[in-house]
Amino acid sequence: MYVIYDRKLTTDQVLAALAEHPKAIAALTAGLPRARLHGSLSRGEWSLNDVLAHLRSCSDMWGKYIATIIAEDRPTIRAMNPTTWIKSTNYPELEFAPSLRAFTKQRAGLLAVLRPLPRAGWSRSATVTGAGRPRERTVLDYAQWLANHERSHVRHIVRVVTSPSPQKNHPPARAHDDVENVRL
Repeated sequence: MYVIYDRKLTTDQVLAALAEHPKAIAALTAGLPRARLHGSLSRGEWSLNDVLAHLRSCSDMWGKYIATIIAEDRPTIRAMNPTTWIKSTNYPELEFAPSLRAFTKQRAGLLAVLRPLPRAGWSRSATVTGAGRPRERTVLDYAQWLANHERSHVRHIVRVVTSPSPQKNHPPARAHDDVENVRL
């Protein structure tokens, strides 16, 4: 799946998406059995828990960069791939519900920082190194990336929960009508 991380969004769109994604994930996964949350539909595919662990890792990294850019005047940040970061966490091993609560709490903290940010604050920038030539990135760049990236994974979650379970005697987790109203 090709994800457009730099799809242009307004700050209002970014804030709305960042607020909605944890709620959408909670709604989509409510009441699912552990086997459905931790099992994958097919070999090599991420489970819902794997997707959440990945989202938490991305939120850790990109949220930290946003906070650094806001707190410091033109910092230099050494980028780390969230896939590398996740290896230093226990996110993939956690139970889904507590992990989702932690993700939701972390998101509330990020939104508390972003919502009062004046327009000029969204343009604050950093020099980012560690992934090719140094690049300038703004608060808005990282917030857009986070919103766009999560949107693709929420769509993946919709696909997983509306697909028939590969295990015997397990009907699809949700009827299509139940997830149609989840805003993406």
